[in-house]
Amino acid sequence: MLNTNPTGIFNQVISETGGNDAGRALIELEVLDRMRREGDVSLALHFFMSVSNSMIKKLARGQETDGIQYLLQQTKLEGLSCNEVLFIDVIGSYWRAGLVEQALKVFYRIREFGCALDVKIYNHLLDALLCEKKF
Repeated sequence: MLNTNPTGIFNQVISETGGNDAGRALIELEVLDRMRREGDVSLALHFFMSVSNSMIKKLARGQETDGIQYLLQQTKLEGLSCNEVLFIDVIGSYWRAGLVEQALKVFYRIREFGCALDVKIYNHLLDALLCEKKF
């Protein structure tokens, strides 16, 4: 899921853009550096999942459904756990973006990610469907 040579990619971005994205690249390097420096693997994983969840939410707000599906699939392939909050956020983001059908597709796949269905997830999905008059 992570590139094995992120510094090379960031340096390439900086050189290709004439340095315009230097600040963005530095922030990304700081995130990677924090993960590398963290001695506790479980804390590093928690940090990584937080970053991944934030990226999934950002993609959902931008209606980048392919990107969301890609990150969710990578998360699943890597064996990383997802929690109900992530799926509630994705469903809610799809709903706000007017993509209720996509929210329903994500709902059907939740168990593939080892996440239990609970009343909160059902409530969010039902709210989305009812607001869109999709009974």
